[in-house]
Amino acid sequence: MDTMTSTGATSSPDKQTIEIARLKNGRITYVILLQHGYSFVVYAETSDGFSWGHTEKAIHRLYNRTTSIRIVRKVWKIVKTYIYTNRLSFFEISAGDESRAKLYERFLSGLNRYRVIRTGNSFYVMRCQAG
Repeated sequence: MDTMTSTGATSSPDKQTIEIARLKNGRITYVILLQHGYSFVVYAETSDGFSWGHTEKAIHRLYNRTTSIRIVRKVWKIVKTYIYTNRLSFFEISAGDESRAKLYERFLSGLNRYRVIRTGNSFYVMRCQAG
């Protein structure tokens, strides 16, 4: 069962990272962050039940080919809502591989009033001036 918890964009103690939301899918929790005010990061937290409360953080799990497209769509919806709500003027997103980069490019092309520049598997996105 999938659940999404919005954290209300809480800042970490270093004030460089804002946790936007958590999305739970079975034993995996996907955490969506905005680092340094411009870089979106999504990682998976897992626990094997034998780690005495230790949680493993793994960015590569999100880019696993077995990751459901449904999860990617939910993550994208959360990120898109955050972008529009906070009227971000600039942000970047990096994909782990070419297949994810193509998927992210498709999602980013749907942003209104934003210009996307792709370099390798990274995307730099700027808000266009209204006019």
